[in-house]
Amino acid sequence: MLELISALFPNLCIMVTLLFISTTLLPQDAARLTFGRKVLITLCMALCMAMIPLLLYRYSVPLGPGRFDLRYVPIALGTLWGGPLAGLVVALPLMGLRVYEMNSGTLSALISIGVLILLATLTRPRLNLRHRNRHLNLRDLPRVTQVFSLNAIGTVFAVNGVATFSQIYLPLLIMNVAGLYVASAVVQHRLGILSTLRTALAQSRLDALTGLANRRQFDEDLAELQPGETLLMLDIDHFKAINDFHGHTAGDAVLREMGRFLGSALRGSDSAYRFGGEEFAVILRGDSPPSVTQISERLRQQVAALPPAAPSLRPITVSIGAAVHTGHPPQDTLRHADQALYRAKNGGRNRSVLWEPPPPAPPAETA
Repeated sequence: MLELISALFPNLCIMVTLLFISTTLLPQDAARLTFGRKVLITLCMALCMAMIPLLLYRYSVPLGPGRFDLRYVPIALGTLWGGPLAGLVVALPLMGLRVYEMNSGTLSALISIGVLILLATLTRPRLNLRHRNRHLNLRDLPRVTQVFSLNAIGTVFAVNGVATFSQIYLPLLIMNVAGLYVASAVVQHRLGILSTLRTALAQSRLDALTGLANRRQFDEDLAELQPGETLLMLDIDHFKAINDFHGHTAGDAVLREMGRFLGSALRGSDSAYRFGGEEFAVILRGDSPPSVTQISERLRQQVAALPPAAPSLRPITVSIGAAVHTGHPPQDTLRHADQALYRAKNGGRNRSVLWEPPPPAPPAETA
């Protein structure tokens, strides 16, 4: 047994290295990827995973009546992770190679692969690796063993197959069970790192006080603004007076109330941000100018109807500036929305203004 473990160590190193390389293809921010990029990444990962059994078989160790390697571990991992179709995708190149070789072990190899995928599929409801947030542990040992319980069963159909099966069954079982524990730990470790990175990335784009997206996220989304989308800039009227007369605790309560309102009042396709201080921004997707006027006016009225954020406060109002993105640089749209906001504030506050291009200058009179 020690000789077998020593001989299989390079095989184990190959598997761990290739699994690590495959999992590095997982994106840090999958939600922001286009459909095409997601498909491309999925295909690349499937290709990498499918190459692992081939290379493990290529560097298998001849011992006694057979050859030993960890080729079945990635197939079991793929099945337990993504179901029988995923396991079959991982196994296909190896199956194709065995058919191409067409030797005395081909039939037994194909039978063993089929039985492995079947057992892993039956075990998956209780051992679904995709929805686990922890590594495999000793409590999982019976189910992991069940996956490989008929390991190399195909050898019984070969010449002297029963004798061969009795000699290799236990070493193969121990080897594959241990290999699945190692493979699962590699994948779960990588997923844990990605989960931590995604959480940190999400938190870095959120405003801690209001729960809305922050200025960093706004700048990224502004750069991707599409023609026909609309930018609203909202400013809480007389907010400085709230801080001066009622304290910053009351001011924070007002900001939190605005964040709660904007987070619940918009459509799922729209986005709200805390732009800075008492100023907020909203991106409306796919609205024409008439509906923009209606939406901004409705938001203004709803804010004015909100109950006071604290008992000592009066209801708040907002001034809103809106600008429709027409294909100019997004920073121009931001500047136009700011100009409309200033017009709303200079016009008496508690109103909404839609930016419109200035009328063309009259032609100069000729002498």
